[in-house]
Amino acid sequence: VADLLKRYDLDGIHFDDYFYPFPNPNYKLKDQATYRKYRTTEKDLSDWRRGNVNKMIFGIYETILQINPKVKFGVSPAGVWRNIYDSPLGSQTRGGYTSYDHLNADSRTWLSEGWVDYLVPQIYFSTKLETVNYRTLTRWWDKNHFDRHLYIGHAAFKIYFDSDKGWYNKSELPEQLRYNRTFKNIKGSAFFRAESFMRNR
Repeated sequence: VADLLKRYDLDGIHFDDYFYPFPNPNYKLKDQATYRKYRTTEKDLSDWRRGNVNKMIFGIYETILQINPKVKFGVSPAGVWRNIYDSPLGSQTRGGYTSYDHLNADSRTWLSEGWVDYLVPQIYFSTKLETVNYRTLTRWWDKNHFDRHLYIGHAAFKIYFDSDKGWYNKSELPEQLRYNRTFKNIKGSAFFRAESFMRNR
């Protein structure tokens, strides 16, 4: 990142959501030996992994401030930070994969500590889905932005192409955008991905 900032006139540095890989029954991440060698006060492997990611996020933010403080730094994490049954601070959702518990990315802490300028949570769920509802999750992020800019990531790729039948309603995405506009803290939207717009579903 330092090299990029010194070589190019950039407006921002943006990361997508994968820090540690999604859990996969066919693949086991082999970092136990590294954990045993380098751990300090962490209680377990997951805490150590989250700590690694936190150090990286903080380090990049500090690097940007030192070299060019005008450059913005943001991340697009998984939409569910934690479910309410995993933490009282979590959202009223039942998401299968969460940023904190499964990807070891503590995105709420990055906001509360001010280590990012903005976040683009991937709220890739419809307004009709009960387990992880778009409105429920959007409200949660609105309450947990800690005065950092918040943009919502929308699942344009799911329009007319998903197991959640809410995406087969042509008004789903417009409804999400209208809902966003009821929150003063939501500064805009991002869409995954451009190809979905080109197909004009």
